Amino acid sequence: MTAMMIQVPPHCKHFAAALVEAVEVVARLAKVGRRAPDMLHAESGIATAIAKVECGAMADVLTSLDADGDEVIFDGKRWHSLGVMPTTYFTQAGPTTVERKLFRESGVHNGPTLDVVASRAGLVGDWTPAAAKAMAHLLQQGTGREAETTAHEVGRLPYSRSSFERVGHEVGRLYLGRRAEIDQRLTEAAAVPDGVRSVSVALDRVAVPMEELEIDGGEDGKDRLTRVWHMAHVGTVTLHDADGWAIATTRYACMPGGDIDELDGALQGDLVHLLTRRRGLRVVTLGDGAAEVRSRLDAIVDGVAKSAWDLLDYWHVAEKLALAAQAIAKGTSGKEIAARWKGWLLNLDDAPSRIREELSAHAGHKVVDDTLTYLDNHGHQMDYAAARREGLPIGSGNVEASCKSVVRMRMVRGGARWKHEPGDRVLHLRALAQSDRWNDGIAETLRPLKRTIRVAS
Repeated sequence: MTAMMIQVPPHCKHFAAALVEAVEVVARLAKVGRRAPDMLHAESGIATAIAKVECGAMADVLTSLDADGDEVIFDGKRWHSLGVMPTTYFTQAGPTTVERKLFRESGVHNGPTLDVVASRAGLVGDWTPAAAKAMAHLLQQGTGREAETTAHEVGRLPYSRSSFERVGHEVGRLYLGRRAEIDQRLTEAAAVPDGVRSVSVALDRVAVPMEELEIDGGEDGKDRLTRVWHMAHVGTVTLHDADGWAIATTRYACMPGGDIDELDGALQGDLVHLLTRRRGLRVVTLGDGAAEVRSRLDAIVDGVAKSAWDLLDYWHVAEKLALAAQAIAKGTSGKEIAARWKGWLLNLDDAPSRIREELSAHAGHKVVDDTLTYLDNHGHQMDYAAARREGLPIGSGNVEASCKSVVRMRMVRGGARWKHEPGDRVLHLRALAQSDRWNDGIAETLRPLKRTIRVAS
């Protein structure tokens, strides 16, 4: 047998021991002349062995961060060692146990202790940053139970449902604690892609099932928890090319009862930054006809964009007109009328007045009267033909899609009901992930956990 010697430094003892075990596993499975192994179990066995090697390597790295002396300076104070104690840290590959010193502030009895290893490594509690980040990502995608199942299938993060929920929510809490600062940093660091000619700001609302206490709501007169639907808000800032097609979208969300003004502020902050970085960008506000949505969009661009285009989402208008067309002409004829009106909207500057003139002949029908009022109130926000000539977007599809991808797919599930605070953590993490800001956002979130500690002289 040909032997291979690998030199491993003495301070990598955990890694070396695990590597020896992994070699034995592979050698047994790869033995020439034996019957073919069950590959499903063979690959699983190799993965388990390599995970132990990874855990061993992490144990050695973490051990290297321990203090050399028995006294350290942290946060301007002197701390003394309580002795060497074993502790378990949790990595992506699994738990790993090391021996490290534990410290307490000098002159303080029964005070809090200091884990130098955890502080220097920037751990989230006892969890490595990479493990915490991955667990939070799985939690923003699905429930804790689904995260546990997914992790088991891919052979990583061998932890329980409750661990995924606890760690994921802790990452969310850390992000929310500095969200305005982090979002600003992400916005300032983001490059404006070539080919961007316009930016749209859009708002929409979507119902979320919330848990509420119904006072004396049961038949027995006792209070009970109930499921009530309330509106969450979603906002987007989308960059568009010269033809109005979306290039990139940043998504924000706000739970029912949350700070909607803060969401508006984030949208406005992004807009200010973009207009500073790329002068000459055309600005478009998009949304449905709800009074709250329009007033908030107006406030976001007020004083920021001098000549913003205020447009009603084209598809909302088309749907409204289709109902009116069916009311005045059933069947195929109604569809033909709706198609003609949509063509006018896309190509004629006076489309709203033309459509109103046709509809006026059928006044007295409830649907028709509602549509006439709609045209009177919003006709000035239907300048689609001019917007198309300028290469601007006319549809709020990006925020509509965000309502689904950010909120409905995660928050609106069978039997789901949310309390505000845990829902807020998950929702904001999901908006971060759906904006392609996850890696930088979580790195910035966890950065302050890494602390400087020096050995006392």
